[in-house]
Amino acid sequence: MLRTRVQPVHLKPSQHRRLDDLLHQLTDLWNGALEERIGAYRRAGEAISYYDQCKSLTIIRGEDESFRRFAVQAQRSPLHRLDRAFKAFFRRVQAGEKPGFPRFKGKHRGVHSFEVGNPTIHRKGKRYALSVKGIGDIRFATMPGGVVRQARIVRTALRTSVHLVMELPDGAAAGASAPVGIDVGINRRVALSTGASYPGVRVDRRRIRRMQRLLSRARKGSNARTKKRRRLAKAHERVRMAERHALHRLTTAIVRQHHRIAVEDLQIPNLVRNRHLARRIHEQQWGRLVQQLTYKHPCLGSSKESPVNWC
Repeated sequence: MLRTRVQPVHLKPSQHRRLDDLLHQLTDLWNGALEERIGAYRRAGEAISYYDQCKSLTIIRGEDESFRRFAVQAQRSPLHRLDRAFKAFFRRVQAGEKPGFPRFKGKHRGVHSFEVGNPTIHRKGKRYALSVKGIGDIRFATMPGGVVRQARIVRTALRTSVHLVMELPDGAAAGASAPVGIDVGINRRVALSTGASYPGVRVDRRRIRRMQRLLSRARKGSNARTKKRRRLAKAHERVRMAERHALHRLTTAIVRQHHRIAVEDLQIPNLVRNRHLARRIHEQQWGRLVQQLTYKHPCLGSSKESPVNWC
């Protein structure tokens, strides 16, 4: 089974600058590839594939020294993501859903991550290091057990981290613990059939609102506005990480105690139409709750039938 382990990385100032250059380059590749696909369809009704754009990237690398500075795997990442985005767009069109056509990425919505397949990781002093051409050794503290299939370098408002996609042995089947039914809600985020319950989430957005007010008063294009925008992004990131960690603690506690789990089946898109309850519903993250319960359950590696069901 595949699991992702997240490790914060340690970069030198020069590596931060080179990483900035690479991410800006990947943003340009996304925008250029999207423009090429749109232009080809408008001119001749033709579709350009991922492999066609990889060939174009090879030509660009041969002519431009700035592109040869960095790893080709990293530069193929936005092309692969764009290809998946177009496939998802056509799938939603055929299903009659909201299409969601891929968009161009602006200055602050650029590419913030890239993947490296079958990465080379070695020991460097007290830390481990992932070698990436153009950036150097990306160091991190601990190396989880398992075979590393892919490494993803991610930059957020707070930090830069490496996401290691590990191949682990299948988990052993759970013991003879009692099955449990889960009722999700707002005032009580989770209510178990055993009588236990967990209170609903109420996100504290006071700091975010204060940062948004300060940002709205700053003059557009000024250095002060740039600083306030970064502070607002960090505030959002801290809230997101706190909620993610709390949900991980909750789902881990449930999975360790019960071998079979049934979750109330709710039509979430219909429920969030109520504008008075939409924010509270989104704060509970019911969909992500079931997702985490599903991939964390130890029976998943030994049985084709999922131990987590909607009912």
